[in-house]
Amino acid sequence: MALAAGTRLGPYEIVSVLGSGGMGEVYRARDPRLGRAVAIKVLPEATSADAGRRLRFEQEARAAGSLAHPNVLTVFDVGVSDGVPYLVAELLDGTTLRAALAEGPLAAHRALDYAVQVAEGLAAAHAKGIVHRDLKPENLFITKGGRVKILDFGLAKLVRPDDLAEAGTLAGPTSPATHPGQMVGTVAYMSPEQVRGMALDARTDIFSLGSTLYEMLTGRQAFLRGTAVETLNAILKEEPAGLLDPSSSIPVATRLLLARCLDKDREHRAQSAHDLAFALRSLTSAASGASPLVLPRFRRWRPSVLGGLALALLAGLWAGHWLRPLSTQPIVYHRLTFRRGNVGTARFTPDGRGVVYGASWDGAPIDVFSSGLAGLESRPLGLAGTNLFGVSRSGELALSLPTPGDRKRTKADYGGVLARLGQGSGAPKEVIENVFSADWTPDGQDLVIARLMPQSPIEYPVGKPIYSAADGLVRHLRVSPDGRHVAFMLEEGHALSVRVIDRQGRDTTTTSRDWRDLWGLAWRADGREVWFTGTRDEGPKALHALDLSGRERLVLSAPGGLDLHDISSDGRLLIEQTHLRSSVFQTTIGQPRERDLSWMENSVAVALSSDGSLLLLGEGGEGGGEPQAAYLRRTDGAPAVKLADGQPVDLSPDGRWALVAKGKQRQLLLLPTGSGDAQGITAGDMKFEDEARFVGTSRIWFRASRPGEVRAEYVKEIAGGPAKRIESSSFFGWLAVSPDGRHVLTMSPSDVVVRDITAGGRSDRSIAGVGMFGSCLPVGLGTGGATVFCQDREAAVLYRIETRTGRRDTLFALFPQDRTGVLAVRPTVVAADGRSVAYTVLRKQSVLYSVEGVK
Repeated sequence: MALAAGTRLGPYEIVSVLGSGGMGEVYRARDPRLGRAVAIKVLPEATSADAGRRLRFEQEARAAGSLAHPNVLTVFDVGVSDGVPYLVAELLDGTTLRAALAEGPLAAHRALDYAVQVAEGLAAAHAKGIVHRDLKPENLFITKGGRVKILDFGLAKLVRPDDLAEAGTLAGPTSPATHPGQMVGTVAYMSPEQVRGMALDARTDIFSLGSTLYEMLTGRQAFLRGTAVETLNAILKEEPAGLLDPSSSIPVATRLLLARCLDKDREHRAQSAHDLAFALRSLTSAASGASPLVLPRFRRWRPSVLGGLALALLAGLWAGHWLRPLSTQPIVYHRLTFRRGNVGTARFTPDGRGVVYGASWDGAPIDVFSSGLAGLESRPLGLAGTNLFGVSRSGELALSLPTPGDRKRTKADYGGVLARLGQGSGAPKEVIENVFSADWTPDGQDLVIARLMPQSPIEYPVGKPIYSAADGLVRHLRVSPDGRHVAFMLEEGHALSVRVIDRQGRDTTTTSRDWRDLWGLAWRADGREVWFTGTRDEGPKALHALDLSGRERLVLSAPGGLDLHDISSDGRLLIEQTHLRSSVFQTTIGQPRERDLSWMENSVAVALSSDGSLLLLGEGGEGGGEPQAAYLRRTDGAPAVKLADGQPVDLSPDGRWALVAKGKQRQLLLLPTGSGDAQGITAGDMKFEDEARFVGTSRIWFRASRPGEVRAEYVKEIAGGPAKRIESSSFFGWLAVSPDGRHVLTMSPSDVVVRDITAGGRSDRSIAGVGMFGSCLPVGLGTGGATVFCQDREAAVLYRIETRTGRRDTLFALFPQDRTGVLAVRPTVVAADGRSVAYTVLRKQSVLYSVEGVK
């Protein structure tokens, strides 16, 4: 019996019926606490007694509730009302993919766009150890904005139970009981291993996505036959109609990718939803207007080619007028690395048959590895903490050894002790300290170096300075094939450029300085061009060429960005594809392990409430960059609630208010975290600058400017009234404010000062060794201003310092248990009592490719 409007399930009020099916009834409802509309799925009373159906319902809540991804339905809450289980999720506006397909096949660009989104949602689920097992058009929802949401995790299987058990979404079993020999799923979209009743992994979802994409493009189900038995037989033995037909209307590159998804042997199938999303994004670019591809005759591809799944797909990204006419030779990607972590520096071996590279895999210290181009395994040299500078013509290695005490470094750093390691040598021979970048001369006898010191001098050879950057840093030093020129990237503050000098140090060629990001440089084999990877906007880095006359051209672009490492004598490229993710972890004294409170792919911890129960998050979404939206999340792991678009600034001590900066004019807004209206803090010609803080629960301190004036500091009452200008407290402003609003933390070059700002008087307490040039970065101020919290700049440790005695106590080690690919731990946010902290981890995942066919 349907629930009537006005019925309450826990705190939720039913509004109307949205639909019903075998697994439950779905209602539109209202959450009066946050004033938002939600969808509620209810397991009917008649079926809630069925143990199997109830277990599947709970599995859906547990699986979907553990995921936080824009392409997976967001689950807000679960509960039981009068013995009836219910699930609370975001309310979607749109239609299912099945309904969209009722009107016929989709346009290629739209089908590929939907497939990319599904692959990215699956990648997030697979990363949590969750396999959907019932992917089909009925379980894919298309919102009016074109966003795809994966629904119904009722048949999901947990491959790694510990991942989901940690989320603590529900008590009870972690997955429905399934055993080899038992089929689960929807017949027409099953994988061959599902048909055979085998144990399943993430590759079964890739097969189902391939079937769904085929249907989106053709309007026909890939394997549907007259009966279920005939359909199952087709899945095991037949290919979808037209898949291998050269006259098919499906573009050849898309057919190749579909064939890879629908391979009967899962060992030959696409192995990762993340890599599949990368290849699909390449196809979406091609479908939007790129030239046709000339591809080799279809054959089955070995798993070793997976990383370059796009084959010639990326040739479709040649970007029209920017490049010379497309060669008939396809661009082919060969994946060289298969472990989790990040790559340092990579070079081809002199014979071009292998590669040598520095990398930190699986959280271990960076080491140098060697690998053949056809192999899956890389051999480490066993030099913990060591990165590569270059490989000479004779095969001798130039290495970057760690400085003493830094043998455990996991980041792909450059700077260190320059050492040489010849073939057959037992250990590296140290040459010179404090080297930031180095390369071999063409004859392999000498080295060209850039030191890490004031003016970053270039020496060619070692000991003979030829160039110095007055206020810059030299990166990616490379010598031309004829030895007559040196190319490098120069970082001067925020100005980035590529420069070429001759052996006398005279500038010969320079790119513009308007690059937003530059990384990776190599000479083309004929020495006529320098190739490098960079971007001038917030988009991914692309491959560019610069000739000696200063002309620049775009060579290659690809989704996700490229980092160039080397170019072989026969024109092959050594390219790294990177994926940066910013994650937020929270921990409390007595808590056995940290909790991952990330929401999307670029989460940043901004502030904690005084009791540590609420966290203000900044989120840049999948595209990365600066936070573009503010979210509020309970530290018990409940789903995040979006407060507003804009950059989050601070959270009030009681958690009732948040400050958010919006728009190009940098308007500062005060937002309620519950019910209520937003109010502007800056208005008119007043522009918010860089900092704002809550002063207790009743006032706000902020910095702003007006046209023709320097920035000033203001205090404003939350209850209303104009902002009042105050005397500047320090160049750095108020780093932190105590929860009672009586004390503020300011900083000078030599120390930090805790200042009493109450009307009754002024009492400053200075703490040496903490501050801009100290070993510890101040990140918070405790209740009453009695303690300062600071984060060690090197060791990622949080300390509590008593302001009266200077006593320092260690509170937390700020590092996630999984250290794979960690580049940095950003400044911590800490609750006033020091019992709860949240910190942001920047993580990089790399895949190294050998690329053929780029001209």
